[in-house]
Amino acid sequence: MKKLIVSLCSALAAFTLTAENTATGSIRMDCNGDLNITGNGKTAVAQTVAPQFDNNTALVFGPKNRVLLPQCNMLKSSAGTLEMRLKSLDWNGSDNTFKYFFYARKNGGSDVIFMRKNHKGSLEFAIGKLPHDLSVLQHDISGWGPNEFHTIKVCWGASRMVLYVDGKAVAERKYQDKNLVWSDPMWIGGSIWGTSGGKSALDYFQLSDKADF
Repeated sequence: MKKLIVSLCSALAAFTLTAENTATGSIRMDCNGDLNITGNGKTAVAQTVAPQFDNNTALVFGPKNRVLLPQCNMLKSSAGTLEMRLKSLDWNGSDNTFKYFFYARKNGGSDVIFMRKNHKGSLEFAIGKLPHDLSVLQHDISGWGPNEFHTIKVCWGASRMVLYVDGKAVAERKYQDKNLVWSDPMWIGGSIWGTSGGKSALDYFQLSDKADF
């Protein structure tokens, strides 16, 4: 039985979902004004400071807000799918700054996974070990502008990894599992160092331990 507990304390809002621990983990967060979280991952918690919503349908993150997912056991290096629908509110794909959309890293270690816009105008997904043992997919998004929703999806497993943008496969490469482990919190709209530059609006986010090619 799933339980959603929402508590407000000053400017801090915490959203907690407790669910059964099953062999297959998944989580979906719909940002429709109330951060409805569903899934069967073992204890998933999302947290944001002073949550704001764009037209009551999408969660605004960066440069002050980011979402914390501290215990999502469905994140596996052997196989998985990460998907999110978002839009820029005040930045262009061609600017020379980094925008972190998703980030997780092993506590005190080098195992890392992230999705970001890099400083060269490319959407970039990376999984592996810092600093150089990374499997990377990239796609040019220099043409992206404010207030345009885009769906980003990446799948890894079965000896390959594929990046999709707006339903189309845009990059693919071979993939070999390196038995990675992530123990730090996972972040949406930021990284372990802080929030991401520029404002973005997140419509939904989902993560599972199956490769949905």
